[in-house]
Amino acid sequence: MNQQSKAAVLMMAYGAPKSLEEVPAFLKSILGPRATEAVLKDLTERYRRIGGASPVVETCAAVAEMLQTALRAGGFGVDVYLGMKHSEPSIRGAIQAMAKDGHASALALPLAPYQSGMTDEAYLEKARAAAAEAGGLALFSPPPWNAHPMLTGAFAEKLKASFEEIPGDLRRRTLTLFTGHSLPQSVADDGDPYAEQLQLTAAATAQEAGVAEWMLAYQSVPQGAEGGWLGPDAGEIIDMAAKGGMKAVLLDPVGFLFENLETLYDLDVVYRERAERQGLKFYRVPALNDDPLFVCALAAITRSAFAPLS
Repeated sequence: MNQQSKAAVLMMAYGAPKSLEEVPAFLKSILGPRATEAVLKDLTERYRRIGGASPVVETCAAVAEMLQTALRAGGFGVDVYLGMKHSEPSIRGAIQAMAKDGHASALALPLAPYQSGMTDEAYLEKARAAAAEAGGLALFSPPPWNAHPMLTGAFAEKLKASFEEIPGDLRRRTLTLFTGHSLPQSVADDGDPYAEQLQLTAAATAQEAGVAEWMLAYQSVPQGAEGGWLGPDAGEIIDMAAKGGMKAVLLDPVGFLFENLETLYDLDVVYRERAERQGLKFYRVPALNDDPLFVCALAAITRSAFAPLS
């Protein structure tokens, strides 16, 4: 990293195993003593079904490098660091590297645009603890960016491209189904803005893409989860689409920025099989990943976050 840079950005993501051998440590980081052999066996099999690893860490590393390059090319001297909540490179390690490089403050940027105590706030708590260990490195956050026009524009471009791949005679009988990770209903009942922000992003994406027939549903409720969770469930909406005369479903995981187990397994395996069993054609919008439009959005969000400090 360039120690002469005046600004620092800490990009944070959930993390993922880069091989089947890393699955036990990844699961232990998430569940601690609740990581039973049965749960480990199930999770390992899911990763095996998608090729034995998740692309999350590799993709995030590419985005971090692209973001740093884009910002520096625009005259904004910045070091971009990457930390994962549940795998390497860790948030703690990234904070330590920042301190070693001479940074006294940083923009904390969770790669989770929908605000929730279970998502972005959890990353920030981990970062604050690491910053305190590193001598009190100051962290600040960007304003909400789920509805940033450059982000929804990037989502819309992906959606339009995927919708155009559907044969013309099927488009009028295709349900576009936006999905996001479900959270406990109690979180929303306590005023968490996650569901509202996800709805706003889906609506803006659909409008910009010119898609009229759409719904938002939730996915990936953990096995054995208790109590109510955010709904409707994506699988139930797929069933409803089949019974209602639809001929195809186009799933768009706007709740996720990168391909991960929830998209590559839950959508591409579980929901695909569920749709095809009922005679529905299955289509899926890819995640943003390292799309240049997404990186441009992150660059704009980053510059805006630093603007009040200049």
